[in-house]
Amino acid sequence: MFKIFTKQLVPFFCGLIGFLTFAFAFTPITLAADHYANKPMPGIDIHTPTPTSMPTPTPTSTPTPTPAPAPVLTLSQPGNDNQPVGHPGTKVDITGQSFPPSSSVSLYTTVNPNQCRAGGALTQFTSRPVENVQADGSFDLQTTWPDSAGQSGTAYYVCAISSAGGIASGQTFSVAQKVTVSASANSVNPGDSITITGDNWLPYNLQLQVSIVPNQGTGNANAIASTNATPDSNGHFSVNLTIDKNAQSGQYVVNVAAPGESTLTNQPSSTIITVNGQATPTSTPAATSTKGGSNGNGGVTTLAFILGGLGLLCVIVGGVMFAVSGPSSGASSGSSPSRMQ
Repeated sequence: MFKIFTKQLVPFFCGLIGFLTFAFAFTPITLAADHYANKPMPGIDIHTPTPTSMPTPTPTSTPTPTPAPAPVLTLSQPGNDNQPVGHPGTKVDITGQSFPPSSSVSLYTTVNPNQCRAGGALTQFTSRPVENVQADGSFDLQTTWPDSAGQSGTAYYVCAISSAGGIASGQTFSVAQKVTVSASANSVNPGDSITITGDNWLPYNLQLQVSIVPNQGTGNANAIASTNATPDSNGHFSVNLTIDKNAQSGQYVVNVAAPGESTLTNQPSSTIITVNGQATPTSTPAATSTKGGSNGNGGVTTLAFILGGLGLLCVIVGGVMFAVSGPSSGASSGSSPSRMQ
């Protein structure tokens, strides 16, 4: 019986001892954790390490590309800082900036900048010139205003079409009214002075040459009067010309031209000037005597009569004096002998 009890009790105690051993093995760790966290040992600073947090990565921002500057088209006029103005043939400068490098640009004209696009209401600029853009995106064209945009009193834009689209110039070219020329007289004599006036000769900084030249098919080709003129800001000028004293008679025209712009001229002009023939000087006739013939011997005959008359008078006077002095001389000669006796 005892043996049976012993055999049963030994496993019980062995299991109890194992359980207590297992429980005791984990109890100091828990107590030590509580001890270290709440009751640090004297003289020893216990710092609970703060777990190091991983830094939040900053998202890499994608750089925003800088937009390319918009193309710029400029229309200007040499020597004129104001609004470009003139006629077909007037010199102009067209420059571009910020166009696609090494591309090509086609130029047009338009009266509406909103039409500056492919398929818009455009007019070819001098047979549609194509300008080559430089590597820096610029181009420069020095030309003259075309006849295709020559409506008087109209302001035109220049339009540039490129791969970047269409861009209109910030300035317009105003086409002036047609030029006029007039003269103060339509008939003059050689040596006379005449005044020539003109209007709408723009731009105002033009250097004009005003001449009076023979009409087509008449006279000498050389001018009989010429001078220079500079129009004012309104395109008006007035000059005085003196007709050459040796000018031949005939019809002449007034020619006004801008030497710097060969296409800007009004020759042949409709202003006709007639130069009269040189006046024949009037001579004063010599005075003729009423006596004498018409053959020019009247003067000699008159002188002969005068001298003959004087001679006859001298003969008469001499005869009278001789007659008076004759008796006196005889008496004197008779008395002389009596006194000698």
